[in-house]
Amino acid sequence: MTAEPTMQQLDEAGRALRETLDRLAEPFGPEAIGKKPIVVCQACEHADGICAAHVERPCDTCGNTLTEAHEHLDFVGHAHVRQRFNEVDPNWNWRPLARTGSGLPVFDDYRGLWIELTIGGKTMLGYGNATSRRGGGDAVKECIGNALRNAGQSFGVALTMWMREPLRVVEPVKPRPADAHLTDEQLAKRLRKEITSYNHGKGKPFGQTVGGFKAWTKGEHEFREAPPGVLARYLEHLKAS
Repeated sequence: MTAEPTMQQLDEAGRALRETLDRLAEPFGPEAIGKKPIVVCQACEHADGICAAHVERPCDTCGNTLTEAHEHLDFVGHAHVRQRFNEVDPNWNWRPLARTGSGLPVFDDYRGLWIELTIGGKTMLGYGNATSRRGGGDAVKECIGNALRNAGQSFGVALTMWMREPLRVVEPVKPRPADAHLTDEQLAKRLRKEITSYNHGKGKPFGQTVGGFKAWTKGEHEFREAPPGVLARYLEHLKAS
């Protein structure tokens, strides 16, 4: 008959688990943090990469060439997460929640994988799927990596990276009926005139209009060359301020 653990043993086990969780939740260094681009313009998504209001350009932050209407999510890669597990508990382990008759992991209808991750004697569920690959060994490895990171969050691993403000969403600009016959160049010209006139009425000279617009776009657009969608949103911004 197995003896019941004493209060002292329970307290010691609780402290050990707390120390394990604290170590797992420690911040990662900059060398472990990557930047994942997320498109925030609905029109760009519908246009399969770029809409009339934005341009496609190389991004200095994430290194991708894609629509300028994107932001970045910090993430920690699979290898660094495994390294953290190894440092905290060399005996950590994971197993699929279900197996086939031949012992292989069972994937669900979404080609996703449920796992149990055990670290420091504590077990948590995790889920991963392959969003960028349709099949093959690479897809399986991506599922496993995502599942480990997902389960790791329940232990506090890189959890603070998800505690951030929601990404802004750029709503598509709908042209007014009277603008339907205008070319992009003509519409941009009219919008620049409206912006200049609006700022003039507020006592702002043209130079301040140009500088203010460039600052609002964080240096991504020049007032004289910006597409109409950006100019329209800036005019809305001015009127709402």
